[in-house]
Amino acid sequence: MVTKQVSAVNPSHFPSRGNNKVIQLYDHTEGKLRESDGQNNFVISGGADKTVRVWGHNAVSGKYAPATTLKTHKGEITGINLHPSSKYLTVASADNTWSLQNLETLQTPYHSPATPESFTSLALHPDGCLLGLGTLNSTVQIYNIRVQAFVASLAPENPPADPFVINTLSFSENRYHLAAPDSTSSVTIWDLRKQKAATSIALNADGGAYKINRIKYNPSALWFSVAGSHGVRLISHKT
Repeated sequence: MVTKQVSAVNPSHFPSRGNNKVIQLYDHTEGKLRESDGQNNFVISGGADKTVRVWGHNAVSGKYAPATTLKTHKGEITGINLHPSSKYLTVASADNTWSLQNLETLQTPYHSPATPESFTSLALHPDGCLLGLGTLNSTVQIYNIRVQAFVASLAPENPPADPFVINTLSFSENRYHLAAPDSTSSVTIWDLRKQKAATSIALNADGGAYKINRIKYNPSALWFSVAGSHGVRLISHKT
């Protein structure tokens, strides 16, 4: 499995994408694949072919089929996130740009100018206003979606000699914090109000260095999970 996104309607269901380029809907409570979750009417995917695909649900067959393809970007799609309104989709790309897609009109209200850095991951703030974008050079770029403006750049105070990829990041539901790697094996909790690192958590592993793959806050904002090369860690976050 290369990536997954948990359903907000039914957290036990999530679409998954593998190296075979097949998207499947999985129910982890029943431990089996499903043709439909019976509630969501679309699934969104993006990948190395530079396109974003919207998969519509057919109520008769119970299956998903490609409904439309968005070809805004000229590089690999490195992150997608549905806006809280469910009307818009935010997209990050290796072509050094990000975009806002209208899922109702299938238009692109905003496509950013190219930046000096390639974007490698994406996360959307719970209020739908702030967008976080990971880069190849150890930084997180924050943008205001409403006015399409750059807000801040978050970088480790003591960055390693060799830049690392911010391959994942997650906003807390308390709206004040952002979790992102500050090395390949440690996580920083950023205080968005001060734009400073609140703490850094090293992840050790027996038999080798821990490599972070995904970070995700729980909706309660009381803890977050880190998935990596040596399993999953659950970390308490007291605010």
